[in-house]
Amino acid sequence: MTGILRIAVVDGKLTGDATVENYTIPFTKIELKEGNKLLIEMKTDNDHYKVDVKVEGNKFSGMGSSYQGEAPISGEKLPE
Repeated sequence: MTGILRIAVVDGKLTGDATVENYTIPFTKIELKEGNKLLIEMKTDNDHYKVDVKVEGNKFSGMGSSYQGEAPISGEKLPE
């Protein structure tokens, strides 16, 4: 499965959303933690998603989880 995570800084705070299979889910929580770790949470009517990744340069990797289980997640920043 592929998707796009959009992250921005608005009024000094991180915000964003994820688009997977033409469905966009806004982040309910996004935090940049020590060690370049990024924690993201999203909720839909049927599920609660958590993404915990480490950012290294333009790439990230880690784990994504939902009620259905866990899966590895990785990606890279798209050119602007």
